[in-house]
Amino acid sequence: MKTFSSFLIGVVFFFFAPHFLWADGSADISSDSVEIARIVQQDKSIVHIAASLGDGYAHIGSGVVVDDEYVITARHVIDGAGTILVNGVHQASVVVRAQDDDLALLHVPDLEARPLPLLQSPLFDNEVVVAIGYPERDVCKAFPGGVIETDNRLVVTSASVYEGQSGGALLALRTEAGHSTWYVAGVIVAYFVEKRDGIIIKAHHDRSVSVATPVVASFIQQKIAKK
Repeated sequence: MKTFSSFLIGVVFFFFAPHFLWADGSADISSDSVEIARIVQQDKSIVHIAASLGDGYAHIGSGVVVDDEYVITARHVIDGAGTILVNGVHQASVVVRAQDDDLALLHVPDLEARPLPLLQSPLFDNEVVVAIGYPERDVCKAFPGGVIETDNRLVVTSASVYEGQSGGALLALRTEAGHSTWYVAGVIVAYFVEKRDGIIIKAHHDRSVSVATPVVASFIQQKIAKK
């Protein structure tokens, strides 16, 4: 397996991103992606985030419901925000930010949603995963791809994304006792770009990066009070 350093040509956060394309080789579960997105949107497990920066400008992203009234997202989505709205109606407050891992935990009072479970088992190379979030404010969408590389901190996949999906979930399917469940395998934070003299010369939209579940789980457990 290659090291992550071989991939880290450069990273650009999604609120700078143009539109993306479907990942190559994603046909295995592409027919299920619409249904996955519909179910998750129905359960309100993935949320839309608008972080107002003033002067009418806002960062747009997604978030993952991980506990009652708690949402995890990418830190860069909410950095500098004066007001953070979840699903257009719920005002959120920042519980904590993780500078190194680009994560932020939000408290969203009165948010009624079904938390998504975190993956406890490791991902493996070429495993089919789904990147899910809100490329459009009112429409949750899912885009399949495969795991290119993973360790305990980051997951690199070929699951393409659209602007607005930063902070959304990377989902992996597990089947136990004949019952299949989609688990959060990571929080989407970035995609790769090639740079020359500090200038972006090529964006690799089929190389998305997510913070892996072990990091996410540790971050959440330290900050959410035990009920």
